[in-house]
Amino acid sequence: MEYKTNPWTVVLAVLITTVIVGGGVYYWQTQNSTKVLPVEEITTQPTTSDTKETFHVYDWETQGMTFNYPDGYNVLERSDGNVYITTATKISDGDSSVFSTLVEIDSGTSLEERLNEYSQNDKFSQTKEVIGNNEFTKVNLYANFGGFDYSRYLLEIDGKLLDYKVGKDEGEMALEVLESIQF
Repeated sequence: MEYKTNPWTVVLAVLITTVIVGGGVYYWQTQNSTKVLPVEEITTQPTTSDTKETFHVYDWETQGMTFNYPDGYNVLERSDGNVYITTATKISDGDSSVFSTLVEIDSGTSLEERLNEYSQNDKFSQTKEVIGNNEFTKVNLYANFGGFDYSRYLLEIDGKLLDYKVGKDEGEMALEVLESIQF
């Protein structure tokens, strides 16, 4: 005699599995979306060294701001409206190299929206830093699976959001550039 499986047993097993998996996914998503890290106040000033670098002034006319950048670097404005500070002489559209600094001005996104976007990263932290005359929100994003860790400095001013992505090998240059920003 051949054994026959009751169809209701199969339906019940599938239903129970679906509820368990769905509950796990729901729990995981609520844990990731509700994590709020404390904001730590830090005041940072660039350190001075014995060898003083030469800086040049970049006048970003389309955004109404200027900033200084060091000798040996180039400031390249691309068709996406963003500016890159890099040792390269050209960056092709679509190339978002981690070795260059990205300076982006976004008039369609608020600071809160950008922080929510970045907080989706599993390893995310934020602090407030006063650099020059501005108080920036510094976001640290830690890469998974061997990628690069990097920082972004965010500043909301006059309905625009300045998003400054620090390049991988930038060092102290970021603080020098951020301190020199004028609108």
